[in-house]
Amino acid sequence: MIGMIVIGVFIILGGFIAGGVVISESVYEGVVLSEERVGVGIGLIAAGIISGSVFIWMGVVGEHLKAIRESLKHVVGYIEDTKDDGSESEATPDTEEKPKLNLCPDCGTKLQPKAKFCPKCGKEM
Repeated sequence: MIGMIVIGVFIILGGFIAGGVVISESVYEGVVLSEERVGVGIGLIAAGIISGSVFIWMGVVGEHLKAIRESLKHVVGYIEDTKDDGSESEATPDTEEKPKLNLCPDCGTKLQPKAKFCPKCGKEM
């Protein structure tokens, strides 16, 4: 995902360079030699900014989706761990003791019962 952000930055820079070259070839000592070429240069700069921004946003959104996916894995794991095995229980829903969920308070990673540190972020428990 970080690669998408880097690619986006390079695309933006490339647009500025290409557009700048075209514009600089169209202007000589402050006199516009070709208005069409200046327009093409401006178009290259705009295209670089727009397409580079798309890549950057894809990288940012991708990072958020990755975090959401990791969180959902923990939720699904918790649900799987606490599923009812089908046996009848004498406890009522109000008095039934819920299993203790052992998650890292910083990143939400599921921890081993006697963990002293989070294996993902290293936070001390």
